[in-house]
Amino acid sequence: MPIFAAKPVGEKYSAVGERLRLARQREQKSIKDKADELNIQARYLTALENNTYDSLPAGVYALNYLREYSRSLGLPETALIEQFIKERHRRQTKSTGIFERQVVLQRYFIVVPRVVKGFLIAIVSLICVGYIGWLLANIYLPPKLNLFSPVDNLAVSEQRITVSGQTEPESEVAINGLPVIVSVDGKFEITLDLRQGINKITVIASRQNKRQHSITREILYRKP
Repeated sequence: MPIFAAKPVGEKYSAVGERLRLARQREQKSIKDKADELNIQARYLTALENNTYDSLPAGVYALNYLREYSRSLGLPETALIEQFIKERHRRQTKSTGIFERQVVLQRYFIVVPRVVKGFLIAIVSLICVGYIGWLLANIYLPPKLNLFSPVDNLAVSEQRITVSGQTEPESEVAINGLPVIVSVDGKFEITLDLRQGINKITVIASRQNKRQHSITREILYRKP
């Protein structure tokens, strides 16, 4: 009965190294060609194909090289990275294996802080955009103006009428050309004397940028 000697998996054959080498040969490219293409030193690509893990940089650098190399060859990068980690740990001592495993785990757990960082950057960006929009609105747009009274096309029999409304704070208001005091919350009020017949009341709110917002009301006054 023949006796088979057990061979450590990955010592003479590696699914990762051989798949990389065969894929490169199918492209009919040399190690130097791929090194120039990926801007990775040729000795690291050779180490990946020959499974000489001691020649590869520690930590995530080797994984990044494997990811770029397998991607350029059209190979499944995630599966190759998982197999590479298993093979490398199998060939290392226990203490080294623990160290490398911590480095690899750190590489993947770093995704969470990056997501949080990206979220915070997005929020800050939105706040900045909103603030810039608010500044531009103050510079280029006229102030808001709401006229509470009187309503348009109103017919009255009393000679005096109250004009009231609200605009944005720090805006200037003029009614029929006369400046009106504006409160800190933007409200204003004034009483006018009407003439017999149709009276036109024009309220203008303006900023220092000279942008104006005007509202006109026509009031019909008839003596009783």
